[in-house]
Amino acid sequence: MSKFEKVKLLGTGVSPFEWRIIWALKVKGIEFEFIKEDVSNKSLLLLEKNPVYKMIPVLIHGQNAISESLIILEYIDETWKDNPILPKDPAERAYSRFWAKFSEEKIVEPSRLAFHYTGDKQAEGVKLMANGLQILESQIKGKKFFGGDEIGYLDIVIGWIAYWLHFSQEAGDYKGLELVQVTLGRVEKVKLLGTGVSPFKWRIIWALKLKGIEFEFIKDVSNKSLLLLEKNPVYKMIPVLIHGQNAISESLVILEYIDETWKQNPILPKDPAERAYSRFWAKFSEEKIVEPIKLAFHYTGEKQAKGFKLLEEGLDILEGQIKGKKFFGGNEIGYLDIVVGWIAYWLHFNQEAAGYKVMDQAKYPGIDQWMKNFLQVDIIKENLPPFDEMMSNYKMYRKMSLAVLNVTQ
Repeated sequence: MSKFEKVKLLGTGVSPFEWRIIWALKVKGIEFEFIKEDVSNKSLLLLEKNPVYKMIPVLIHGQNAISESLIILEYIDETWKDNPILPKDPAERAYSRFWAKFSEEKIVEPSRLAFHYTGDKQAEGVKLMANGLQILESQIKGKKFFGGDEIGYLDIVIGWIAYWLHFSQEAGDYKGLELVQVTLGRVEKVKLLGTGVSPFKWRIIWALKLKGIEFEFIKDVSNKSLLLLEKNPVYKMIPVLIHGQNAISESLVILEYIDETWKQNPILPKDPAERAYSRFWAKFSEEKIVEPIKLAFHYTGEKQAKGFKLLEEGLDILEGQIKGKKFFGGNEIGYLDIVVGWIAYWLHFNQEAAGYKVMDQAKYPGIDQWMKNFLQVDIIKENLPPFDEMMSNYKMYRKMSLAVLNVTQ
């Protein structure tokens, strides 16, 4: 794909998510055509270019159609190299991505509660947003921009706060205001904090093994260690990759950091459009496969049934992406296979422990064959948690979930 192909942007004209894209294109000096969309009467073009979510913004670059604003920003930065918006250093890029994800979860989502609801829900939104903003305040204090003296990726992601938040507060009749980067050094030793059975930790192990990177695994269980609380003070969750003085959290962010730090055996595609599509489907799998499985595993009754239904819908769409292929990335496993790879092993234990069945060879022949292909890769086959330990742990987790349900119901 030539970077000189025509660029179009589908948006409404007022969404902060599309304005992120506009700012990035302007910083890059890229001419584009803006096509205004009516989200209450979606155009055939929007439905064609984003058939999965059917939402704006969508960047159209020649034959490529890229969705999801954070993914679009990365595509823009990788396609047009002038005036880079992401830092060059892999650790700084990882931190930028971490805080971007943080801002989506801890600022954007609470602001929606505060704006769309009243009463207890609005109060909850305001409280959560205030907590998120307080954490961001500690990251930006004393700095001109998150990226230094010039605006960059993170400023563009969080930039909506500087303008849109005023209107959201005024129209929603609430108050909450008062912004994110981290400095780091660089040494060689690699450590990984995780639990023995977490699929999110195993994603990182597979990536490190594929790269041939030696690392020390440090087991961290539910009684969170001081090391975990120090290295991931925001979420206090595993996995955390420690590389010298750098501590990288969130498994998808860690995978990108690994690929950018150690160039051998790349896991993400080289082409920016293919990278964008890989990131899109990774995000899709987290939302439409991982989240429904949590409902199916931790609940009973209507909530569990809802989890089944959503999981089937997600698998239906994923089947369409893998059908007829050996791996998502081609003939060798790559980023997306690593992200979705837990399905090939963990889904069995999840279904057995929670007493449900959703994976069907006849219904999902493409996924079934991919699972077999994935588990036959030496790096994967040699790096899986023991079967009996997995079964035992998942049965224990299910009992714990049911006990919590009995207390709360």
